[in-house]
Amino acid sequence: RDDAGKLTLPLPRMAGTHQVDNAALAIAMLRHQDAVSVPESATAAAMEWTNWPARLQRLDDGPLTGSAPEADIWIDGGHNADAAEALRHFMRQESEGKHAKFNVILGMLANKDAEIFIKTIAPFVSSLRAIPIVGHEHHDPFKIAIMAKKAGISETGTAPNVEVAIAETEIRSRPGENYAPILIAGSLYLAGEVLKANNQLPD
Repeated sequence: RDDAGKLTLPLPRMAGTHQVDNAALAIAMLRHQDAVSVPESATAAAMEWTNWPARLQRLDDGPLTGSAPEADIWIDGGHNADAAEALRHFMRQESEGKHAKFNVILGMLANKDAEIFIKTIAPFVSSLRAIPIVGHEHHDPFKIAIMAKKAGISETGTAPNVEVAIAETEIRSRPGENYAPILIAGSLYLAGEVLKANNQLPD
């Protein structure tokens, strides 16, 4: 609702409550300008059309996800405190009565604050495996694993790449529990590698 009146729209198809805020801001900006005419039908359709690869994107069945077929595997290229906060909200919602906590696979560039990122998401993480980002200066996976342990994540470790990390992740922590989802996060470079490995590069 603004000076132009009330507008009722479907929710964005993109995962995460923060995408509702993002959509609302974009629509408010469109309604505030008059250089381009945007009909309400186009605004409504945009909620379904909008796509942002590697932002809380659920991976399809593919070569990479085949090693953990029972688990939902998500990727997110977020790498700063705001992105971590958005992930925290998403993980909390997914964990409430639906899943066990997340198993996280994390790789981050050396110029990013890995410690605050890990501390932010830690309450909803059951395990964290740190991996390198080949071809880029990155945090030492061993040091990331230590940060995760200090943040209260009980199971931490390292892996040489995302394929090994997925294969080594224990997706069911106790008999009778739901399959815990996997989140691959921390870098858009890493997200690009993941999408390529799963034959899921964007158009």
